[in-house]
Amino acid sequence: MNAPATRPYPARTRVERITALRDNYVALGIDVTLDIVPGVGHRGTGVLDAVRDFAARVLPRTAS
Repeated sequence: MNAPATRPYPARTRVERITALRDNYVALGIDVTLDIVPGVGHRGTGVLDAVRDFAARVLPRTAS
């Protein structure tokens, strides 16, 4: 099955490309979370808070 085109132009930036990918997944019925963290650039450590928040929402807690 092919996802419908969601944009009339090619995505140029990383944010446009990942947003287009998210839109295509949604069009296919896939549950998606996309968190865009401004000002991070290539500093992976800049997204740690967003990753922790995501993990807290989606990962089940286990008893210790």
